[in-house]
Amino acid sequence: MDRALRRAQEERAKQLRLQGQLEGWPRDRVVDEILARVPGISPLEAHRFAAGWTRQQLSRALDALYELDGLMPPQVSVSEICRWEHGRHQPNAERQQYLTRLYRTRPDRLGFGRDYSPREPETIDPGLPRGGVPDGGESPSAPPSPAPDRPVGISAGVGDRIVSVRWVPDEGGGTDLVVEVEDGDRDGRAVLRLAGWCAPGTGAVRRAVGPGDRERGPLP
Repeated sequence: MDRALRRAQEERAKQLRLQGQLEGWPRDRVVDEILARVPGISPLEAHRFAAGWTRQQLSRALDALYELDGLMPPQVSVSEICRWEHGRHQPNAERQQYLTRLYRTRPDRLGFGRDYSPREPETIDPGLPRGGVPDGGESPSAPPSPAPDRPVGISAGVGDRIVSVRWVPDEGGGTDLVVEVEDGDRDGRAVLRLAGWCAPGTGAVRRAVGPGDRERGPLP
């Protein structure tokens, strides 16, 4: 790479690091800004720039971390670190672990492997109670209409036990979610029926209780 271009990259990364210090950015944001605004920078190199280290300083920091663990310092050369950062060599598993510890980040953030965790928290199917079907209960059938756009929490009173959760078609072409509860506290509330679930054409969930049933509690 041309030395003038290299110096320009380093200067731009330094400016972003200083901007992050002035504006109170977390380290991860500094890294992300460098990767986004400085073309040709690898994740490993962006972390070094975000830390404000030269390659020689990175080598010394690695040695110090090894010594802290009671191990012989590897004394990685500047040229080897350069090869790591430019993708010409891959650090071995041990070096990857120490680099991850040194930068206090995940391996995928340094370019070692990929992050496969979901971007959004996974939700539980509202037709299935957490932990599966209670003993003696019925297996809930699959909902005949699309699930709502947000989950519904169902709770029982002290001494109560949820024994059945099922979907029942309604007269309007939608479905009701019916929850049967063993009335252990004898408060008279044994069935919860959520009527008009995902009513066609409305895009919303109507909260109603069927005849003879009583709503157990407020829904989220």
